[in-house]
Amino acid sequence: GELIVEETFPVDVQQRLMHIYGTTDTTHPGVKNTSMRLGKIAVSGEYSVEYPLITDNMKRIKSMVEKTGATSISSIMLAANPLNRAHERMIRQALSSVDLLIIFLRKPFTSEGLRYDIRYNALSTFIDNFLPQNKVLVIPFENSYIFAGYNELILDALLAKNYGCNQLIVGRNHGGLGLYYDQNRLNTVFDHCKNIDIDIQTIDEFVYCDTCKTLVNARTCPHGQHHHVHYHSASIMQLMQAGLIPPSILVRKEVSANILAALFPDRFKNLQEMHYALIPSSGLLEQQSEEQFYLNLVSGAGLSPKAPGTVGTLASLPVGILVLYTLGMETLFMLTLTITVIGIFEINKYEKTTGIHDQQHIVIDEAAGMWLSLMIAYSTAITLEYAYADILAIVLSFATFRLFDIWKPSTIGWIDRELKGGLGVMLDDVLAGIAGGLLSVLLLMGIDKVF
Repeated sequence: GELIVEETFPVDVQQRLMHIYGTTDTTHPGVKNTSMRLGKIAVSGEYSVEYPLITDNMKRIKSMVEKTGATSISSIMLAANPLNRAHERMIRQALSSVDLLIIFLRKPFTSEGLRYDIRYNALSTFIDNFLPQNKVLVIPFENSYIFAGYNELILDALLAKNYGCNQLIVGRNHGGLGLYYDQNRLNTVFDHCKNIDIDIQTIDEFVYCDTCKTLVNARTCPHGQHHHVHYHSASIMQLMQAGLIPPSILVRKEVSANILAALFPDRFKNLQEMHYALIPSSGLLEQQSEEQFYLNLVSGAGLSPKAPGTVGTLASLPVGILVLYTLGMETLFMLTLTITVIGIFEINKYEKTTGIHDQQHIVIDEAAGMWLSLMIAYSTAITLEYAYADILAIVLSFATFRLFDIWKPSTIGWIDRELKGGLGVMLDDVLAGIAGGLLSVLLLMGIDKVF
């Protein structure tokens, strides 16, 4: 931009501070910082500014309005430093009564708190995964020190209006709102600025009540303050900057994982080893990101699992049935052979990396054994004439495979104890599957003789 100087004049520091902050008290952090920054001479005159970001953002809003046909457009000024559950509730409440919500995400003018890109990505994680599509648009808000003064909300309202919004949502506990009663009505700072021509809506403060077990309106919850957890951003920020995961009642686990992965990149030297040791998996050894590790860790997944082998077997059974009924026995056999070979090689690599043999959360071996038991039992069931023999074969193949896989008699147990590496992990389940299938055949034929 450029300015044509038409006049210069001395700066009255005290007057300027009063106009911005409503006080000249140097204990106010804004007053102190601004007084140190202000010069002695001011210039004025005709000026012009070209700032493409503003034009581009206005085009984004206009495009979204045309795309969605939105007529009621609301806005929220949000720092999201960091995004917490109270912010989420505020956003959801705003969305319930408008066509489009514009979130003006404040860009910090100091180095305190989270970087803008981290806050933007965390907010996008919430919007993309937990809100309706095409209902929310995030616009960067170039914050400055003048927005920290007592005219903050007036300037926020003007900004929202100039961007095409017809409503601004403000937290009722916002310090700049200046709520007070006069002549039996609730008044705010906006009562002195009646020509902004934008609807101002206030939202009550949300807290977490440990008795209600949910977010509640602080004014309507009957339980005392000692039952309420307040969403104090500075305290939550301290936890995250220390590398700690806040409780999920404060910050959504997906948001926490996103922020911590950005704050502490390459934090763990052996991330894959830790992931395989602590977190259950699909049975296939996959590369895991730090964000996914945090997400699984905060979920408590794998720290106290119950019967992962049974769960893995149950998960593989529907897949085996689907392939058997749609693609045939030969296809299921080839699939079983394939995952057995892949399992041997991948488990060898895993054990070499971690030093852990037969990690209980690797369930690809259960899938191979289950499918073998199913094929053997089903091949006999289709030759029998009594009703529901095929259904009974499915049930028996599962039960007998789990019997041998847990019991591990004779050779199966020896292989499990003595044969290391991927071959040992896979082979004991393969033999358990064959044994389970053969026992199922005997039971099916015995039932055929009886009936």
